[in-house]
Amino acid sequence: MRKYKNDGKLKIPKRRKSAKKSEEDIEIIEECFCHNGHNLISNRVKFNECNGIYLKIKDKEKQGYVGISPICGCKMRISIDVDLTEGETFEFFCPECDEKLLVYSPCPSCEGEMITLFLNKEADYTHCLGICNSVGCPQAEVRMGDEIRSCLRKQYHDETHR
Repeated sequence: MRKYKNDGKLKIPKRRKSAKKSEEDIEIIEECFCHNGHNLISNRVKFNECNGIYLKIKDKEKQGYVGISPICGCKMRISIDVDLTEGETFEFFCPECDEKLLVYSPCPSCEGEMITLFLNKEADYTHCLGICNSVGCPQAEVRMGDEIRSCLRKQYHDETHR
């Protein structure tokens, strides 16, 4: 596969379904949904020419929107109408139906929660993404469901074998 397009731009492959990843593979989420089937990918936020994940966020005192990079493992985000401070936690909502997004599990790295984004309209947990709702957490990036499960298994194993 060629590394660059004819116009000289870097070629980034679409999301791969393969479980095996090489160092050159970049997974880009092109569709993800709330539990009611609303697409959370929006052209309102762009990351490297890719439409981003657009979510409504709220805490006790403020609310706004956040755009999250659709590139797995990338921590880039854009806040809109709200300032994000390291360590804060927010509730995430669908910007279309305004329903709170479902929690997948407690975050394995902090006191936050892993919020669920689905890869299909059927809200199937076997095909989901997760992101921690705590600003600055190492898990505050788009993670595939199998990565979250693996991290949770490791945490459980470490806790039970102390």
